[in-house]
Amino acid sequence: MAATGVLSGFRRIAIVGDSIAYGRADASGGWAHRLAQHHIALDEQANRVFNLSWPGATLRVLSRATVDEALSRQPDAIILAAGINDLAGVDGVRASPLDVLTLMDLTADALARRGVGVVVMGPGWFDEKANKTGMGLDVTLEAAGLLRRALSQWAPDNGHGFIDPWPALEGRADLLVDGIHPGPEGHELLWQAVRSVY
Repeated sequence: MAATGVLSGFRRIAIVGDSIAYGRADASGGWAHRLAQHHIALDEQANRVFNLSWPGATLRVLSRATVDEALSRQPDAIILAAGINDLAGVDGVRASPLDVLTLMDLTADALARRGVGVVVMGPGWFDEKANKTGMGLDVTLEAAGLLRRALSQWAPDNGHGFIDPWPALEGRADLLVDGIHPGPEGHELLWQAVRSVY
């Protein structure tokens, strides 16, 4: 059973991730916007959510640049929601699930040493067949599944929160616009997955 309360006690939350965290294919801003609405409504004076995600982002690039930008917002916690683009090698450097896990560990450790809570969002399920003719991301479900399992064990073992979006969209190819990116209904299911462990 997934841990609950992974975001409890945090006021200022930054999200550092890829196109799904950015909310691509959902004009309302995706699961991250729904999280922001929920979180800020609980305390409009103190609660903040900063979404610094962007399409095509890899954890390799985010860990070098965007994390520093996120820290400038003085967050209590950072949600790291990237890794699938690293597996696909979209920036010219293909990573294995172990490579991504190692980089996630280094990034999370650096954040923890700055006193920032770390919450990791694993990869989501995607339609491998539709992706080949749609988005065309060079990644397999097997690799994404290996990363998911590794992160789900590593995160709690190292005192970090973990959000597992995989079950929310598993088998729901109809909610993916290009085999990878969920549309509005898919993002609503992702938000429900986030809220269930909020």
